[in-house]
Amino acid sequence: MNLRLLTTEIFMAPIHALEGLSVRRGFARPLYRKMSAVYQLGRPFFYFGEDYFEKIVNPGDRVLELGAGTGYLSRRLSRRGGRMTGLELEKPMLKKASRYGGRVAYVAGDMTRVPFRGGVFDLCVSLGAIHCVDPKEFFREAERVLRPGGKAMVLSETGIIPRYAPRATREALRRGIGESGMKLIEEIEIGRLYTIFVSIKGHSIGQRAEGIEQRRP
Repeated sequence: MNLRLLTTEIFMAPIHALEGLSVRRGFARPLYRKMSAVYQLGRPFFYFGEDYFEKIVNPGDRVLELGAGTGYLSRRLSRRGGRMTGLELEKPMLKKASRYGGRVAYVAGDMTRVPFRGGVFDLCVSLGAIHCVDPKEFFREAERVLRPGGKAMVLSETGIIPRYAPRATREALRRGIGESGMKLIEEIEIGRLYTIFVSIKGHSIGQRAEGIEQRRP
């Protein structure tokens, strides 16, 4: 385990516990509004598998980040050539994201009611936001806005948040992917707390998605 990941786990574990509890008790939105003031400060020093997201983006890809927060991941992917759109429900987060600049179009909206027509994105990404919503609704919308053969890459805090928010379990995410019509093609374990789920919408000619590949960094 690298030092950045170890630091991330030590520092973030109690914060993730609070996030999970906020979902269970119904105060997640007020919590994230408060967190917007400091949300960005530690991001450059922590590790949430951002390099895996960078590897999946090709120059010119139309990429939608669901639950973009203050835009850290969107800005990184835009530097890789992604044509980024960041969707975020909380206006304080959006204001912070806009102040940081970058080649990202930010839009206010709900991850379960995405304000775009179907089939317009090559890739949907989300980092640490899916626990806020029903995974079935999340992946239903991701599937809808993706083009055929498009992929969704989602990081969830599977090692801690499900203790407080049962809808965010690994099994719930797998079920949400399957019921959306997408196919889970890979799970990547990031340390003890995080899992990245990679799924694909349909299959274009020459594409295959047989079984689930599981690996650790």
